[in-house]
Amino acid sequence: MQIENIRDINRGCISKSFNLIFKTDYGKMIIKGCLLMEKGSNQWVSLPSNKTERDGEVKYYPHVILEEKSDQQAFLAKALELVNVIPDKEEEHGLPF
Repeated sequence: MQIENIRDINRGCISKSFNLIFKTDYGKMIIKGCLLMEKGSNQWVSLPSNKTERDGEVKYYPHVILEEKSDQQAFLAKALELVNVIPDKEEEHGLPF
């Protein structure tokens, strides 16, 4: 998995936006518009989603999910690890920033 097009947003809980790239049997897959979210000392990765509002309640439904919850958690944890690599460490980690 790789990160590309990382951009600082710093608006509300949204810290950065970025794209995730990974290899599949069919070539490279890119998930555009991923977000690094921060609130207090907590960080998490949010994949692209649709926002809906019904009866004053806002909900988000992700475009991309993995079938097994444990796989989804591992995938998001790896994305969080990669997005937190400092860009000047690019050569050490082999990431294209």
